[in-house]
Amino acid sequence: MKNIFIPLLLLVCSSLFAQTEEEAADQKKSANLEDLNRDRLIVEFNHNNWLNAPDSIKIKEVSRGFNFYLMYDFALGKSNFSIAPGIGLATRNIYHDAFIVEDTNEIRMIPIGNTIDYKKNKLTTTYLDVPLEFRFRTKPDNHGNSFKIAIGAKAGYLIGSHTKIKQPDAFGDLVKYKKSDIRHLNPFRYGGTFRIGYSDFNLIAFYSLATLFDEGAGPAMNPVSIGISFNGL
Repeated sequence: MKNIFIPLLLLVCSSLFAQTEEEAADQKKSANLEDLNRDRLIVEFNHNNWLNAPDSIKIKEVSRGFNFYLMYDFALGKSNFSIAPGIGLATRNIYHDAFIVEDTNEIRMIPIGNTIDYKKNKLTTTYLDVPLEFRFRTKPDNHGNSFKIAIGAKAGYLIGSHTKIKQPDAFGDLVKYKKSDIRHLNPFRYGGTFRIGYSDFNLIAFYSLATLFDEGAGPAMNPVSIGISFNGL
């Protein structure tokens, strides 16, 4: 009887130990997926432009912007795909060579040309954004060593705007002229997003389906941006 009991006990213990190791591995893998399928904090630096701008208006090569988003990644089962909604702020600067003139029913952009000497002239807009991404990763359980691609959309509400021009006064001193809350700007923006990269570094793009100004109130220009993003947490 003893000769049968000891091997049986060893077999049971070995089976329990194997199950415990398997469960621990599954829990660790689930924890990794929960922790590493993230990209929850996204910081973006981009270059901005206007498509369909009048030929008489020139946009400077460096029209920088900054976006900051908090997103939560929901894995789709144990697949390589996930969905990530979020919220954040986006500030866009466009440096150009036109006066923005506000009338009662419309806005006009009048090229400055050589009429005055100026150093900087820009339009700044700030949006409260709600992005949504559909993501794919080659290695969902290894965030730091994974190629990723994401397509999505975002909608935003305009929470601030201003124009600023810097030019010399009659004495040659540089003076800043600033005007806030520009009329006839479209209060909403919405469009498609694209992101591709490796680990925490990505290339990004955004195309706005909404025009910069209210329909019929100004040039029908569509904002676009390209840039880089850094993702963490």
